[in-house]
Amino acid sequence: MSQGITYYRRTAGATQSTANIAELLPNWQGGRECWMFVSAHDDDIVTGAGLTFQTGLAEGAQVHAVVTTDGRMGYCKFTQRRLISEIRQSEAERSFQILGLPADNLHFLNFPDCNLNPYRGRHFATIGDPTEVEGASGLQNAYPHILRQIRPTRVFLPTISDLHPDHRIVNEELLISLFHAQGNIWPELGPPIETIPAVYEYATYCD
Repeated sequence: MSQGITYYRRTAGATQSTANIAELLPNWQGGRECWMFVSAHDDDIVTGAGLTFQTGLAEGAQVHAVVTTDGRMGYCKFTQRRLISEIRQSEAERSFQILGLPADNLHFLNFPDCNLNPYRGRHFATIGDPTEVEGASGLQNAYPHILRQIRPTRVFLPTISDLHPDHRIVNEELLISLFHAQGNIWPELGPPIETIPAVYEYATYCD
């Protein structure tokens, strides 16, 4: 239990207040808690779920951040057009370091920013493709693989009502990937997860 933090949760007709996070989150697993935050872009987690992210760290959970795209379309200066992916990754590494995230717990999947539609599902890929894992690519290849590696107890992802198309695609592809990750399909991506983690949505470009 983290000292000095009070949590509030709105329920039907009431607001629950407690200093014990285990009273708010079902099936709290103490030292086995592992939180995986998945985003489309490098700044979405801090913008949409920054306090929740810090709460996980404060409560002693193993926290991971998974950034889906390379941010290549996020440039505001023409001179950065070919450099913005490297700039954003460097800034993200520094940002999560400031928050206290171990460097090994930050994962970049390197899918092309603003062009996720062609990467829905799973397909076999040419070795050397920056999104290739075990000879295949696609969001439904990358997400089951990272889920089987991290084996989270809770997953945080963009809400399906978000205005940004990349965010909605991440939501849809991650949810079906949870199904894939717990089955025996595609054994080269790692052993199946034993339990489907609890899922929470956060908002970035919407209420």
